[in-house]
Amino acid sequence: MRTTLSQHTRILTAALAALLLIGPAAGPAGGAPGGEAVRIVMPTASVTFDPRRWEASLIVANAWKSLGIDVEVVPFPDFPSLAARTGRQPFNYDAFVSTFVGRPERLDPDALMHAPLHSAGIGDGGSNAFGYASPAYDRLADAQRRELDARKRRAIVFQMQELLAKDAPFITLYHNQNVVPYNKERFTAMVPMIGRGLWNFWTLVRARPAGRERTFRLGWADDIDTTNPLANSTAVESMRLVYDFLARIDPDGQAVPWAAESWKKVTSTSVDVTLRQGLTFHDGRPVTVDDVVFSFEFAKRFGTAPYYRSALEPVKSVRRVNDRTVRILLERPFPPLFMITFPQVPILPRHIWENVAQREGVESPARWSNPAPVGSGPFRFVHWRRGEELMLRRFERHFNAPQAESFLAIHYANTEAVFQALVKGDVDIPDEGITPLQVGQARRVPHLGLATIDDFSVYYLGFNLRRPPFRDAAFRSAVKHTIDYKTIVEAALGGLGVPGTGMMAPVNKFWHNPAWAQWLNTDYKFDLAEARRMLQGAGYSWDAQGRLHYP
Repeated sequence: MRTTLSQHTRILTAALAALLLIGPAAGPAGGAPGGEAVRIVMPTASVTFDPRRWEASLIVANAWKSLGIDVEVVPFPDFPSLAARTGRQPFNYDAFVSTFVGRPERLDPDALMHAPLHSAGIGDGGSNAFGYASPAYDRLADAQRRELDARKRRAIVFQMQELLAKDAPFITLYHNQNVVPYNKERFTAMVPMIGRGLWNFWTLVRARPAGRERTFRLGWADDIDTTNPLANSTAVESMRLVYDFLARIDPDGQAVPWAAESWKKVTSTSVDVTLRQGLTFHDGRPVTVDDVVFSFEFAKRFGTAPYYRSALEPVKSVRRVNDRTVRILLERPFPPLFMITFPQVPILPRHIWENVAQREGVESPARWSNPAPVGSGPFRFVHWRRGEELMLRRFERHFNAPQAESFLAIHYANTEAVFQALVKGDVDIPDEGITPLQVGQARRVPHLGLATIDDFSVYYLGFNLRRPPFRDAAFRSAVKHTIDYKTIVEAALGGLGVPGTGMMAPVNKFWHNPAWAQWLNTDYKFDLAEARRMLQGAGYSWDAQGRLHYP
């Protein structure tokens, strides 16, 4: 179902009004509240940052309010500020609405189901923001990392999804269907990519100028926060154009050799990688196997992003075999090596980075500003003006030099401003899909084309299991029945999406547990009366004003 602007507004208004009309339930006759009132602080994306997430958050919050829960929805204007609130001590929140963007490297289940949920990731700056600690889950998460047989590994991943569905450290609200506009009069040969829309590596290297314009322009509402590729930052996608990697994920979701000419398994725990000949850094120095060895060791030691820890933890060492070959030794068999590790470790110029750790005032190489990035990728760095623009230029000596002469990422105040820039012809693509309300408008703009791409991003409602109420498994079980998926998909998404089904979206077919179709109709069925019964059965109670209290 796809809605017009007026239909969308009516659906959302009616849904929220209906939830509020349900009203909080009074406690059982003669009963008295046992503990303090339940209050929930829920950080989420602001309406200007992500209107779909904001509206989904309001739908959830109003369902909770109808149960007598005091809910404070706290909007954040961008991803860095939201991530800082949910990923750092003192973890001063109860629930939060966030997303795992469907980058191609996350098609393998290890990316979304190991680091974000393994107990090793709990702590300040760790990737397990939920504080989820389950020995049973840890065992399964570690086991799937060692299993080389794909179907046996899938069976383990299915078990992981079943355990998460039961424990509910988070609830996935929806998976998007991305509709991405593009300026069809300026560039052709756009490359749709699962999980990334049109803002992906392959579009940038393959898009062909349709006329005299040679600069490919991206509009984004989020600015990067650093040009350091080792940092836990928003710089990932743009810096992937500047740096090369042993592998890339192709548009079909498969790992293909890139800076590596080829690789060969020697044993179950060792792989030989042959480096492509003729690679050159942007400063003219050749790329050598010593740079590759250095990059893996350096990223393993200093990389702060959670995916570095997860991708490099199984790597025991990397050593030079000869002038073109490196051998990667693993602590144990690691099936996601080619999908997760190879495409995520940037090849750094050793001659620039080897002294960074000793430079005065640099506490960690991951905090170094890297003011003039030098890589070997298809684009070379020109300038970055915070809050304004990022400029890259084609590297002519690259083996896959782009069709466009340059790439310009322009910063806008919000997603609506990005869309209006598309309408005016000031940018060629946005950094993400447009809202349902903008789809109809885009269809009326002659120079805009539309690409519809299934997404495996995970838009989820995360719980802080470190403190009540979500530390209580009984409370989480009741909350499973408070998610109005139908209204979220129809009102917040305008029909462009599907109900959330854990970390593995339905479009990721091989790894998606089909039992989710049943769980959505049983354990996760929207039923506020059932949620109320479960809360009462767990010892929660209501006062005379209908406010929910702890046991």
